[in-house]
Amino acid sequence: MKGIGLEHIIVHPHMSGRGLLVASRWKIKRLRKAHLKVQSCEEAYHREQAFKPRKRLNARLLSVRVMHGGVPFELHNVHVPYGSKRGGRKVDTFRSVTRRMARPTDCPRILCGDFNEPRKEQRDGRVITWAKYNIYSKSADPDAWDKAVKAIFEELPERGVRDAVRYVKGERVIHQVSYPAKGNGRPRRYDHVFASEQPRPVEARYIKISRKVSDHRPVLVVFEDQ
Repeated sequence: MKGIGLEHIIVHPHMSGRGLLVASRWKIKRLRKAHLKVQSCEEAYHREQAFKPRKRLNARLLSVRVMHGGVPFELHNVHVPYGSKRGGRKVDTFRSVTRRMARPTDCPRILCGDFNEPRKEQRDGRVITWAKYNIYSKSADPDAWDKAVKAIFEELPERGVRDAVRYVKGERVIHQVSYPAKGNGRPRRYDHVFASEQPRPVEARYIKISRKVSDHRPVLVVFEDQ
């Protein structure tokens, strides 16, 4: 990556073997307590075969501070588990990310990544989650699932951290796709960038790439230079 100017790299490994990476042209520093600990509060979650009871898990979240022109900003890179067999863990991850974003900060912040939500979104910003449509996962209460997801998509923008693609595209955002349809499925917008009101996003779009590279499309967001 240094060949394209991304000289500063931080990797967050994950027990699944698939971690997170932040590569930057500018100096970056991992934030203190960067490993977001997820402690489940769903009793049914402990019945999932993939995890031992009461085990504390490292969520797929990498938080760094970036220095650009002497001005810092926070970048939080997250991967939220899909919910078909890990609904409880998905709920707990959303809750933990919400708590992280609620912490006071003295600089702008960006939250980005693969959220595996929502199932559908409305023109006004409301979302329909997978909570009551996922018949395969018995590990999470549907109401808790619904509330945890909406805390990010509907409540976070009210606290000044807004959906950058929605800000640029307006109501047309409902036609944006980051996860093309597979089989009989429908295309979804699962990959998001939330950002503070300043600096303002001036361009945002999803880039079509070969499925041999990824089944998700990368999102490009350009912010105005301050």
